Amino acid sequence: MLTWSAATDVGRLRDRNEDAYAIFQLPPPVGGHVFVVADGMGGRRAGHVASRLAVGALRAHLTRWSLRAAETPAPEVAVAALAAGVRAAHRSLLDYVQRYPECSGMGTTLTAVRVTPTQYQYAHVGDSRLYLLRQGALRQLSRDHALVADLLRSGQITEQQARQHPQRHVLTQALGQEGDVEVDGGAGFIDAGDWLILCTDGLTSVLTDAELEARAAEARGDPAQWLVELANRRGGPDNITVIVIRPGGPAAAGRTAAQGGGPA
Repeated sequence: MLTWSAATDVGRLRDRNEDAYAIFQLPPPVGGHVFVVADGMGGRRAGHVASRLAVGALRAHLTRWSLRAAETPAPEVAVAALAAGVRAAHRSLLDYVQRYPECSGMGTTLTAVRVTPTQYQYAHVGDSRLYLLRQGALRQLSRDHALVADLLRSGQITEQQARQHPQRHVLTQALGQEGDVEVDGGAGFIDAGDWLILCTDGLTSVLTDAELEARAAEARGDPAQWLVELANRRGGPDNITVIVIRPGGPAAAGRTAAQGGGPA
């Protein structure tokens, strides 16, 4: 049994939700559910268009791949297919800007995970995140493609300095930027009681990993909506999108979409 909860919100300070998300099931023989979040950039240069286009292009690519597949894919094959879908989404944005040059400068993050009852595979570009919560311990699976994240990984700054850094929103990779993108990906097995959490930086900019680990355990009812509301109580400086996936979890988890954004 696979249950999930999803919510998106414009936040307290923005006037438009540039996030997008999607949840869809792949046809056999591939199967599994795919969960996607995207955080558009560009403001008046159509960041909201970028996120929705990217999510739609990824979904179309994966659906075509599923219909052509001859057998259930091995994990590494599924990771490669997800990564190819992310690159297809990147090309779709570049093509769009060619047709509509007034949208030049738009871009988006994109993080996608395919989940079956026993496994997950993911592909990722940008600083939206995928976490695994296992036995109360939170681990970030995705790797932020951001200037501050690079400085933190190299030991040049501390985590506290990273959270206050004036360039903390500068990405080193995003879909829609000129040139190619390097897509990260990975796979793993699912244990009973695991949670997978997908989110944009509207959540992680106001909650540290330690806080998210502690507060996720407190969530009741609809955990994604609960986390969105928590981010808004912290000031909601950005759009917020959260998907909480519970393979084999309680049937109480639902599907919701708050104001703005919504499923692409």
